[in-house]
Amino acid sequence: MTPFLGGTNAGNGAFTPDPKNSADAYAFDTTLWLLGWRIGEWTNGDPFAGENFSWGPAGSGAILFINDGVLTLMDQFKHRTRIAPAKGMTLPAWSSDGRRIAFLERTGRRGYRLMVMAVIQS
Repeated sequence: MTPFLGGTNAGNGAFTPDPKNSADAYAFDTTLWLLGWRIGEWTNGDPFAGENFSWGPAGSGAILFINDGVLTLMDQFKHRTRIAPAKGMTLPAWSSDGRRIAFLERTGRRGYRLMVMAVIQS
């Protein structure tokens, strides 16, 4: 019996996983947490700002993120404000002055609508 050396156990070639066969699929999941809130999840990818979360302007201590189907804003004092349902939303972003947020909302198979909202400071 030949030990496994990177090919198949029978020693007759290299193993090439079939992504359509769940037994052959390799995946790793990454979850990003901030103060007990899930900011995002990625499968076979690294977290990066812009996809489903966006840090606020410099010095604001704020973050905008999509969590459990809701676009949420968390300020520097850890107060969370639910902005809108997030079904089909992506790419949340801030204006440079922090007065507006924007995101894309899916409108169909290939369509998106740019949504812009004012941030009301209380």
